[in-house]
Amino acid sequence: METSKKIRLLHITGLLLLILGSLDPMEGSVLIAIAAVLFALRSRLNQEVLQKMFFLTAVACMIGVTALFTISSFGGLGGEKGISWWWAVLILPYPIAWLTLIYLLIKSLRKRKAPVSQG
Repeated sequence: METSKKIRLLHITGLLLLILGSLDPMEGSVLIAIAAVLFALRSRLNQEVLQKMFFLTAVACMIGVTALFTISSFGGLGGEKGISWWWAVLILPYPIAWLTLIYLLIKSLRKRKAPVSQG
């Protein structure tokens, strides 16, 4: 399979996973994290200017989702068996990365459709 088809397949798969994960962001957090990794890989293969941002977004998403599952395994936040609410700070990279990923996708789409000026 040639590179342009791989890039297109990564993009479409990432979009589908992002949309499916966004239907329920807590339960779909794994899908969103996988989509972030796919978009980071796509931007690397495509040698985009924003590839470092996509990579950092994928790392932040993975950190936040890992914290989400770890806190959940300890019984969640608050309550009698739960842990302190301050541990929720560790989850913050996930929603921030999710919103950043959407912003980066819109930005890369606008950059792709921008008219080329002739000088």
